[in-house]
Amino acid sequence: MHRRSQHTESWVRTHPVLWFVLAITVPGLGYTVSQLVIADRALASAAPVGLVFGLVFAAGTAFLKVALDR
Repeated sequence: MHRRSQHTESWVRTHPVLWFVLAITVPGLGYTVSQLVIADRALASAAPVGLVFGLVFAAGTAFLKVALDR
């Protein structure tokens, strides 16, 4: 398990743009789908908020990663 963790860590370090896009997409889609299913909102109103949620989540994660790696 430790070896797999090291491989994942090295992959993240060599592909930061792809990691950032995934960090935006996964929580953003999760938020959007939850709003569509649970709150019965329209896609046009849920998608922009989901995108902002994903951006904030990814930026916060990147900031914490940089701060904790020091």
